[in-house]
Amino acid sequence: MAIAAALVLATLSVPVTSAGAAVRIDPRTAIVSTPAGTAIVYRSPFRIVFADARGRVVLREARGARGSLAIAPPPPALASGYGPPMQQTLYAPLEFTVGAERDVARDSGTWAGDLLASGRTGTVFSARSVRSIARAGSGLRLVVSTTDPSGRTLIVTVSPSIGGALRVTARPSPAAGVAGIGDSFLSPPGEAFHGFGGRHLGLDQRGASFFNWTAEENVNATDFSVPGSSAGTLLYPNGPQAAYYPQASFVSSSGYGFLLDSFALARFRLDDQREAWQADLSGADLAYVVAPGSGPRAVSTLTSITGRQPLPPGWALGPTLDREAQLGETPAAYLARIRADLIDIRRYRLPLNAYRIEGWATLSETDLRSVIAQLHRMGIHALVYFRPFASHDAAATEAPGTYR
Repeated sequence: MAIAAALVLATLSVPVTSAGAAVRIDPRTAIVSTPAGTAIVYRSPFRIVFADARGRVVLREARGARGSLAIAPPPPALASGYGPPMQQTLYAPLEFTVGAERDVARDSGTWAGDLLASGRTGTVFSARSVRSIARAGSGLRLVVSTTDPSGRTLIVTVSPSIGGALRVTARPSPAAGVAGIGDSFLSPPGEAFHGFGGRHLGLDQRGASFFNWTAEENVNATDFSVPGSSAGTLLYPNGPQAAYYPQASFVSSSGYGFLLDSFALARFRLDDQREAWQADLSGADLAYVVAPGSGPRAVSTLTSITGRQPLPPGWALGPTLDREAQLGETPAAYLARIRADLIDIRRYRLPLNAYRIEGWATLSETDLRSVIAQLHRMGIHALVYFRPFASHDAAATEAPGTYR
């Protein structure tokens, strides 16, 4: 059984660089430019437009909403325990929800830790027009009026980031009572959204809506009477976008990359109902990065911010045998299967580069050292399965003391 790491991949706070950046404030607009692109802020109605180094518009916020949206309860799940389903939303610049949010994760069983329910109550408002604007470091700081009748404003910053990317932050003022915040953008027909980490259903997520939440191993939904599961593309309990390794970033076919810079629970809606997409966070603080440029350039910029996975050693690309562990299996039974593998590897002269011991944590240190030493004598690299989270369960995950 594969176990998902319980750390949702989120990026580090993105440092700001001012190399080659310029700021201009005009009566109708304010502009932050870098060697890679430009962010143009329109004062009234408020709107941010992003262009690449040639001046071609690659991304623009959705048009402003005339009013607000009272959130309806979440729709019913397709089947018991499946989902959770998405609620309706308001596609508008810097939308935010005044109200409350309740998120529930499974606390036991095979899918312990998976998101079971998420719902908001309240009203969604959005940005209206710029009240004031000023230079702030190498970027801009804006006070933006909103459709909230209480007079709540948004404090917005636009600044250069690593690799010529452009970073936007927003926080309601006052922030008390704000349950979520996001931003919405127009999307041309056929725009592809490539990324989001280890998703199961394809590379392009256009038309999908999903939560960015690390999920335990999902299985075919057919056995759980989920409508539409006969095609084999639905997973239970978290749907086709369930992921061990989610990332809050993607590269668009329209010429930009996008990074949602937050550890908070995120919701992505990617042209699921209209020619617009939205990224929304739980809480009152929004931060995202737009990296203008073609796919390779956008990937390079985003990974210069998030970090890049080192290339694996050459031997890791060769044949590997994996000895899976079974729930409830005794250490003695698991060790016996390993011993049998070692005999068969010699008998059949298997050309292995590596051998993975998934259930290594159930073995005694003496037995584990003996197995690893034998593998090394055979010229085979020994691999173990480390799960970076603390838990108390039958899968023998690492104890909390491991991290002290």
